[in-house]
Amino acid sequence: MKRQWFSVIPRERGKYPAIGYLFGMMTNDVIEATAERLAQMKRHSVEDIRRAERNLVGFSDKMQREVAMLMDFLHRRVYWSPEIKRMYRQAEEVIETLFNAFLSDEQLLPARELLALEERVKTIPKRCRVSREHIKRRFICDYIASLTDQQALREYERIKAS
Repeated sequence: MKRQWFSVIPRERGKYPAIGYLFGMMTNDVIEATAERLAQMKRHSVEDIRRAERNLVGFSDKMQREVAMLMDFLHRRVYWSPEIKRMYRQAEEVIETLFNAFLSDEQLLPARELLALEERVKTIPKRCRVSREHIKRRFICDYIASLTDQQALREYERIKAS
């Protein structure tokens, strides 16, 4: 049975000491593996290092495998867990709803933003030949991107209620 690399991490003190322990292990491994590679070189001039056939600074082969296992674990259980996927779908719904609502009826934009949109349209020189529709789309994207999560959710609720 394959040893779980994370079984050596002390859990009793919480996640932050465990993360610190893991980073410490990884840092020590880089230092030791790099020192070993340098020791295997015949000469140590700057040019020798530049001409080395492989990177001299990096994890040992064992640590590279363990980091790959960690990344696989994180992708499966953290980054793309069912809970995270659900949150992404909700975020997409909020952003898409806001964008489509503002695009179809710019009067739904807060008054201050509506004034800012008109100012933006006025400041684009005619020689640029950019349509008002294009400016409006870019403005809406910028406005939505400027919102915090809580602000976006409030706007979403306001739009859904109207």
